[in-house]
Amino acid sequence: MAKVEQSTRHYCARTQVDAITRGQRLGGLCFAIAMAAVCYLASIGATVAAGTIGATAITAFGAAFILARHLGGKKDDEDDED
Repeated sequence: MAKVEQSTRHYCARTQVDAITRGQRLGGLCFAIAMAAVCYLASIGATVAAGTIGATAITAFGAAFILARHLGGKKDDEDDED
């Protein structure tokens, strides 16, 4: 019974790490696509659209990064208290 529980815990931990890695790669890809669109739009003279997309992408990904760090830090603090 203990071996089954241990293998289940290892599987769950591995799955969680894989999901986090996949999410980071997807987020990086989305950001790269947004920046490529900004470069293209800026090169054809659509500066307003380029600025809007660039500012939105930087704000969204920056906020997601900060929020993840903030919430991750709070979760670690709660785990330490237990």
